Amino acid sequence: MSKANRNFFSINNKYQMQLILLEIIPLLIISIVLTIVVFIMDAQIKHLFATQSYSMVASCIAQWFYFVVCFVFALSIVFFFIAFKCSQHLVNPFVRILREADQALATGEKKEIKLRPGDDLANEVVQRINALIQRMK
Repeated sequence: MSKANRNFFSINNKYQMQLILLEIIPLLIISIVLTIVVFIMDAQIKHLFATQSYSMVASCIAQWFYFVVCFVFALSIVFFFIAFKCSQHLVNPFVRILREADQALATGEKKEIKLRPGDDLANEVVQRINALIQRMK
């Protein structure tokens, strides 16, 4: 029997890809917006230095700093809720499936596991478990 060929950057299934995208997309959005902010701020500061408005430079930097802080905070809240919602659809079904499987093993009951709306990620596992339960009846 050979070991699975895995390395650090291997993507083994569609669920892993969804989690990776959930982490990478916020980083990309933040990076793009911060890059745009830096270019705009740089242009404004160069203009202020060119016009010798040195007193306005500090207020310009402060304005952009507050914008960046507020943007990152708001985006963090949005992605927190997205991650929370995704974890509900990923983790909760498997916890319930394990609980129902443990209960069936303990009692000897052969009832199929039902999926709830939104438990699509666990669908393949539940189908296989239910097929095994059907064979045991």
